[in-house]
Amino acid sequence: MKPEILFYGNLYSCPTGKRKPDCPVIYFENLSFEEKVNWFDGLAPEERKSVMDYHKFCVAKR
Repeated sequence: MKPEILFYGNLYSCPTGKRKPDCPVIYFENLSFEEKVNWFDGLAPEERKSVMDYHKFCVAKR
């Protein structure tokens, strides 16, 4: 399974309850879930990895 598939839930909502102001997904909160998935899927592979890495480190810090 692609790691991106596991990340989609984070696009729906923040697992900690509230996105931090520097979260890369916060800028897209006004989009529907489908639009967020389309945005994420449209990123270059290194950009997707960066967004997923941000999430991984953010969750670990909380």
